Amino acid sequence: MTGDDLTSLKKWFSEYKGSFLGSNEDDNRNVRLKEEHTENVCANIREIAKSLPLPFEKIILAETIALFHDIGRFPQYEKYKTFQDGKSVNHGVLGAKILQEKNVLNGFPEREKDLIINAVKFHNVFQIPD
Repeated sequence: MTGDDLTSLKKWFSEYKGSFLGSNEDDNRNVRLKEEHTENVCANIREIAKSLPLPFEKIILAETIALFHDIGRFPQYEKYKTFQDGKSVNHGVLGAKILQEKNVLNGFPEREKDLIINAVKFHNVFQIPD
């Protein structure tokens, strides 16, 4: 995974989250809340990753996971008007499904695709299943 790949994925993410903005200011505020959260998680993971002896490709991979970790929140809020998984759907599972259905990671090595999809799917669980 390269810096150019991450740039392309950020562009896709921006367009995707932007599709949830509309005329309702309460809804827009919640979309922006998740957008800001994602930006903060990406910044934090960059700082953590850079502090470790990781190759650049792994840092890019970590930021890609951070970018997509809450992608399921946007359709979750649109449909259920809540970010509470218990009152709606598991946003991690939904996020993994979105990445697969939208073919966001097509062209990437299978190992990287699986890692990203599973990280998104299980980022909110207490224990990762075997």
